[in-house]
Order: sequence, then structure tokens, then C-alpha cells
Amino acid sequence: MPELLDFDKDLIHLEAASKIPLKALAEEMQAVSKGPEKVKQELAAAENDGVISSGFRKGFTIFILGLS
Repeated sequence: MPELLDFDKDLIHLEAASKIPLKALAEEMQAVSKGPEKVKQELAAAENDGVISSGFRKGFTIFILGLS
């Protein structure tokens, strides 16, 4: 397969990616993993809002189910 000889063209972003500090990457991953929990907290807090937040609760319930 001759196209495999051009694999270096698939690596054009490798140098830039290698400059990302691992600490920053770990912090971003931690923030992303906490996101669904924060959404669940907001949904629980919205339970006390009554009818005014019913659309929000419905939409975010569907969103949370999609995360599971």
C-alpha cells in the first residue's frame, strides 16, 4: 500500500501537540469529567423553581440521559 509511505503527512500537528504541558491537559480533563456532575447539580437545584424552569429540566434530563 503505497499511501502508507506518506504517513508523515498525517503527523503535521504532532510537534504543536507535544508542546502542550501535561499539567494543563490533566486540568482540562478533570474539568471535563466534572461537567456532567455540575449539570446534575443544576438540574437538582432547578427542581425548586417550579413551572418557570420546566423546559430547562426537561432538556437537561434528556441531556443527562445521553451522558450515561
